Amino acid sequence: MATTNVTGSLVLKRLKKGKVVYLSLNATGRPLMQEYNPDNGNVSPDFGVAANQPVITPDVSVGDGSKASITSGQWTYNNVPITFGSTATGGWLTSTGAGMEGKFMLNSSTWELKIVKNIAGPNNMDTDTFGFTASGEADGVNYEVKGSTEFLIVRPGESSYVITIYVESGDAVITDDDDTVKLRAYVSVGGIEKNGMTVKWYREDGKTDVKNQNGYSATIGRDDVVGAGMIYARLYSDPNATTVLATAGYEVRDVKDEYDIVVSVAEDSKASEWDGKTPITVKGVLYRMSGGEAVAVETNASQWKHEFRSSAKNTDCGEATGNPVEIGAQQWKDAEEYENLIDFASCTITK
Repeated sequence: MATTNVTGSLVLKRLKKGKVVYLSLNATGRPLMQEYNPDNGNVSPDFGVAANQPVITPDVSVGDGSKASITSGQWTYNNVPITFGSTATGGWLTSTGAGMEGKFMLNSSTWELKIVKNIAGPNNMDTDTFGFTASGEADGVNYEVKGSTEFLIVRPGESSYVITIYVESGDAVITDDDDTVKLRAYVSVGGIEKNGMTVKWYREDGKTDVKNQNGYSATIGRDDVVGAGMIYARLYSDPNATTVLATAGYEVRDVKDEYDIVVSVAEDSKASEWDGKTPITVKGVLYRMSGGEAVAVETNASQWKHEFRSSAKNTDCGEATGNPVEIGAQQWKDAEEYENLIDFASCTITK
């Protein structure tokens, strides 16, 4: 008998047929971050330069590894819907509306969102959130699923070294047709992009090396994740250094794995968001995947572990055993005021 840890942190919605739909929002081309220096007004990278413009790509897939079509979608920026004009230029529509005019572009065919103007500035120095709601058809059944991703804004004085991860090509989902995910690290020092430093890649346990890595890039394979898992990049000054200068994480999902986990706020939770005093109750459910269908597996509390990390700086915010668990002041105390908290739940199974 062998034991393994199944991990999960994304919210999944189940379709009427029992199919599971995944929505991932992947930063491609450039990372979702900017640095703003309030002392001199410098913003880096400058999104006014086409080569620096990040693209957020929505990817919807079914538990059996097939892709789901997106027939309609809605992007939001800090929970405000983004509207677009009706005239396309090269297949891209330009955003309209107060505070967003000309800032974003939407690919009318793929639903990709491109950021074409700077976001960071004297009036915006906190982490932002992009959200997307997709609806369409998956294996003959209509679906609707929502997802979000953070845009990190950093002031050089807060952290001299910054590392973020984005998808170099493709998406962050491993399937039968595409059995690898290509990730790349973006490194800056004092607000300026920096090449030539040492980046080492690790699996979710933070100890095991990613097998196929080459400096600022890594190719994640099926052996590197179980169901879904975080891949970490650690920044060092040189190959022999032992001091970690900065860390970033990115979730990769393998939709062909036998088991998967859904983590969500429990129905009887007294709060759904942290208000500084009321604990949030979260619960994980283990599913066994078969032909794209998800069947809940009965587990006991002793099989579960929850690890908490801050959303932007990836700070270790403690852990808890059992299921469900409460997240309160003890977990939030190590996160910055502008950060959210991520619960990475794992369930140990014997098979």
